[in-house]
Amino acid sequence: MTRRYRESDFDTYTLRLPHWATASSERVDRFVVRLAVFVVVLAVPIAGAIGVAVYNVNRDAYFRQAESRHNIVATVTTDAVKPDLRRNVVRVPVEWAWNGTRHTGTLRVSPGVRPGDTVDIWVDENGSMVSAPKSTTTAMLDGVVVAAAVWLTVAGGAAIAVAARTSRTHSGWPPTQSAPAP
Repeated sequence: MTRRYRESDFDTYTLRLPHWATASSERVDRFVVRLAVFVVVLAVPIAGAIGVAVYNVNRDAYFRQAESRHNIVATVTTDAVKPDLRRNVVRVPVEWAWNGTRHTGTLRVSPGVRPGDTVDIWVDENGSMVSAPKSTTTAMLDGVVVAAAVWLTVAGGAAIAVAARTSRTHSGWPPTQSAPAP
């Protein structure tokens, strides 16, 4: 047997938020701004910690790089092969000896270098030509740039959140009236 229900058989309840939970838009705006400021201030030590971590990792890598690279003298063998006029350098063939083995390669040098001139180069433990090792100053700059980028990203996100909330809140307001033209 199926029982039919009438509307009067049920009690109707309406859920409403308490009056303190229905905040005015100004209170919500203030809350969003305060939250954004809190997040931006909290991001300072976090960005700093990330920057210090990047500095430590790069410092160790650059230290290992400096240990495995050696500055030696190479001799220019012939005249310039390829001039690069934009950078004001020329590429010249050079040769050097490392652990009794003769090596050759090309190097960018300033114009005016002649065959037989010597130039400083950096080589790895195998005698292959490599770039000069980076300094701990470069590691410090890496950490500062990463920390600044992290903080600016957080600050930019907070500014966008505040701007979005403010523009949504005030989009229905009439435009401000400017002074009448003389």
